[in-house]
Amino acid sequence: MAGPASDVPRQSDQTRSILLGALVVVAIVLALLNLNKVEVDLIFDSPRIPLIVLILGCLAAGAAIDRLYLHRRNRRR
Repeated sequence: MAGPASDVPRQSDQTRSILLGALVVVAIVLALLNLNKVEVDLIFDSPRIPLIVLILGCLAAGAAIDRLYLHRRNRRR
């Protein structure tokens, strides 16, 4: 049976939750302000897509690269 101290969230967990909430709010505001379509120059095509899709795609690619880097770094230890 765990003691009462296990029910209290740690400071790092609270900070992480606050930062995640702030990121969600910023993402929602960003999505609402960037609904216009932009032309994206690719190698073979130049599609017009909503700017928010482009921004979210870049964020997802960056997060994936970060996760792969951290996974690889932790495997070497």
